[in-house]
Amino acid sequence: MGENFICDFPNIFGKRMKRTDFKHPINTVIFFAVLCLLTFGKAKAFNSNEKLYNPDSISEISLEITEYGLIFTEIIVNGSPVKAMIDFGDGHELQLSSSLVKDLGLKIESTNAQVADLFGNTWELFEGKVDHIMIGNWLEKEMIFTMQEGEMESVAQQIGYEFHAVLGWGYFRNYITEIDYKTSRFILYKNGFEPKNEWLSFPFTMDTGQLIFLSKVQNQQLKFMIDTGSPVTVIDPSISKFSNEGYLEFEIKGKVFRQQVFEQDLSVLMDLEVAGIIGGDFLSHFRTIINPEEKVIYLIENP
Repeated sequence: MGENFICDFPNIFGKRMKRTDFKHPINTVIFFAVLCLLTFGKAKAFNSNEKLYNPDSISEISLEITEYGLIFTEIIVNGSPVKAMIDFGDGHELQLSSSLVKDLGLKIESTNAQVADLFGNTWELFEGKVDHIMIGNWLEKEMIFTMQEGEMESVAQQIGYEFHAVLGWGYFRNYITEIDYKTSRFILYKNGFEPKNEWLSFPFTMDTGQLIFLSKVQNQQLKFMIDTGSPVTVIDPSISKFSNEGYLEFEIKGKVFRQQVFEQDLSVLMDLEVAGIIGGDFLSHFRTIINPEEKVIYLIENP
């Protein structure tokens, strides 16, 4: 993996899941793949040529939370409304489906790279540029997007929800982001803010393109990744000895949390030394504020 590893849009589910799968963990079959792909070859840098030009300092993004715990919003791409998943496990700014690229007549070119998932499926990675895109109440232009032929359509079919775009951590890492599942909204800030002393705060790293933080599990320091693209929290089988009847207790800055977890082979994240992925089921209990400039996460418990 090494330098050719980047996080990309996943083939999230190994099979179509039922709502009751979450309610009965003993009978649950783990149905999703790790929320990253491997990239092989020489890929270009995925950076927008021109950034935000709307003068407002705050943007509010309305969320739609599916019954499976995935989060979506509507964006406007070159004047067309498009449903987009918000996926912090994706290091890119924007991904578009191949069918949308065709419908909008967008030009693409190969990056001379391939992406592969845990099941051995591979896709050629393309990139292109949209003239303008509306995200929340911010208008941006000249945004680079990536595309894999047919991959997003396959995921949409598996989860039974049609969408044609993904907003990744590559976009949100530019702003202070407040996530609130309870009120179904994201709020993006360009300017700093004054945190309250009672908020739980802890550092994170994002050098690899993912949000990774340290947690203590039975006096051992382990790395976890925050991923809104995962509806549930998962742990690698190597730390399953720490779980008890499908629940894991972990400590962050002296505060102990108890969270239902599912086992999934995370060996694809070996280079990142990630032992678990914190999903939407955990994040939904909090207002979460992520400050990329300070590299600090704040958790505020929802009443």
